[in-house]
Amino acid sequence: MATEQREQANQEFEDGLDQIAEQRDALDEQIEEMTEQLEAAEAMPLPEVQIPQQPLPDLTPPTDPAQLEEWIRGLLEAQRQQQEAAQRQAAEAQQQQIAAQQEQLAQMREGLEQLEEQREALDEQMSDMIDQRDQSQQQQERSEDLQQQAEDAREATGDPIPLSEVATINEVQGPAAVHRIDGNQSITINATPVGADLGAVTTQLEQALAGLDMPDGVTYEIGGISQQQTEAFEQLGIAMAIAVAIVYVVMVATFKSLIQPAILLVSVPFAATGAILALLVTDTALGIPSMIGLLMLIGIVVTNAIVLIDLVNRYRDRGESIEDAITHGARLRLRPIVMTALATMMALVPMGLGLTGGGVFISQSLALVTIGGLGSSTLLTLLLVPVLYDLIERARVGSAERRERKVRAGITEPLPADGPSHDEGDQSDPERNDGLAVFDAEEAEPESGAADADEAPRRGRD
Repeated sequence: MATEQREQANQEFEDGLDQIAEQRDALDEQIEEMTEQLEAAEAMPLPEVQIPQQPLPDLTPPTDPAQLEEWIRGLLEAQRQQQEAAQRQAAEAQQQQIAAQQEQLAQMREGLEQLEEQREALDEQMSDMIDQRDQSQQQQERSEDLQQQAEDAREATGDPIPLSEVATINEVQGPAAVHRIDGNQSITINATPVGADLGAVTTQLEQALAGLDMPDGVTYEIGGISQQQTEAFEQLGIAMAIAVAIVYVVMVATFKSLIQPAILLVSVPFAATGAILALLVTDTALGIPSMIGLLMLIGIVVTNAIVLIDLVNRYRDRGESIEDAITHGARLRLRPIVMTALATMMALVPMGLGLTGGGVFISQSLALVTIGGLGSSTLLTLLLVPVLYDLIERARVGSAERRERKVRAGITEPLPADGPSHDEGDQSDPERNDGLAVFDAEEAEPESGAADADEAPRRGRD
């Protein structure tokens, strides 16, 4: 019975294979015929278009010699125009024939490509059928081997051997498909978190998984958008560190000092404090847009401290004391700094309230971080940066004075100065310092006078 079924299956397979082979042969003939037609059409020359020339009207030439010359010119001109018109008509007709022939060739090529695709599909179908037949034959051979082994065992013992004696049989429920990751069986559980706080959901999930009693050899890993957010946080953290380093290097090159740029960078932590406070007040989750906002704040908040310290340094270069320079600079820079910060914050209020339509999930948290960070950094920059500047500069000047007194007392040798300082000119040799003071006063007098003239209206407004 099994042999008859196998022979019938083989016969059906052979019949199906013969039908596919006949279809493929017919396609080969069509492809060959169409290829010959295409080659013949491409080699066919374009026919020459013959346009009959219209005869010129029979005109009687005038007898007057003067009129005869003009009549001949007109006749030649008419003949030339007629020839040009005929040539144009011939060119247009030939172009139409070329376009029609090219369209016909394109259609033939397209039909040829379709036939070739059909042939490839038949080849794949034949290959699949042959593979299936081979697999079926292998399964039949294994089944026959098992049957032969069972018959041999039955003949040797005289009785059939129950399967339970050579194997353990259990009915269990198994998956329809087995997925593997790195060679290990795996199960993927998908879930969609409710709400925008993905970090909190991930933390709760990790706590729940940590409380489970996993069997030996079973591990779990949280992936998907949570893993992507974690990787993005790490990359943005590296970007923030690089941004702080770049800003510091630029300020060192600008101020020619290593200490003053460090004072200016104090505004960055205050910006982060205000940003986090804004997120807590509005109950907004810390996400990738918020981290991008913090990255932007690194460059934004430092500008207020830069313009303040730059003006203070200019006043000290003019000879003002540390306290006067800080007071004068802070008074003049208070209004521009506050107005700039308020203008930026007010412009971001609609975005922070979620009035921008689509993309609120991204824009709202970014705007809230920027508003909170800019507000806190502006307020604390105006208060803390001048205080730190005063403490550090007074300590530096005091250290320079103590070193100068030791030099005068002969305790230590003079140390080479790293560069010109704002207040070290008073602590050098008195005789040389008197002349230097007069020279500086003469140079600074016009500048200070001009500055006083410029600042008079400002003081009136203040």
